[in-house]
Amino acid sequence: MPYPDVQRRLTSLLKIFGVALLYALFAHLSHLYVMSNGSGISAVWSSSGLTLAAILIGGKRYAWSAFIGSLLMANVMEAGALLWVNFAIASGNALAALFGAWLLTRNNKAEPGVDTLRDFLQLIFLGGCAASIVSALVGNTALLASGFIGPSVYLHNLFRWWMDDVLGVILIATLILSWRKTKNMHKTSV
Repeated sequence: MPYPDVQRRLTSLLKIFGVALLYALFAHLSHLYVMSNGSGISAVWSSSGLTLAAILIGGKRYAWSAFIGSLLMANVMEAGALLWVNFAIASGNALAALFGAWLLTRNNKAEPGVDTLRDFLQLIFLGGCAASIVSALVGNTALLASGFIGPSVYLHNLFRWWMDDVLGVILIATLILSWRKTKNMHKTSV
């Protein structure tokens, strides 16, 4: 191959856009099937778990997947809020996943898994509970500033958004990390 560096970069970009499309698809399905009472907030935001797992496995560059996927979902599939609000929400989603990955790997742990109860609890509390505050704060503050939601529902929406992201991390990130571990175990045993 005459241009291995170009091919490697192209492959990396295709993976990022592939995860972005999965993010948008998961988000769209969440809006369609697990939306709670037409509030605009789903009961489980599976995209948050997908992005956190992608960053833990593939690196920080997959934060772009959350940003692009969120914009795709908001602007193409949902076509809702103002452009700056969509950018703010997309930025919050990407920053939450980056923050969660940083919290989980800051003590020189290469790739967090769910091998032990401690690992699972760290994923829940650091990658889910702590990191999801970022997307909930950024997203709801943007919605409040744009007039899309009022001050009377801000705290309720903030809590629901946070809870939905946490559940997405618990369900989807755990599933992906467990599946990857099982897949890698089968590779080494064969």
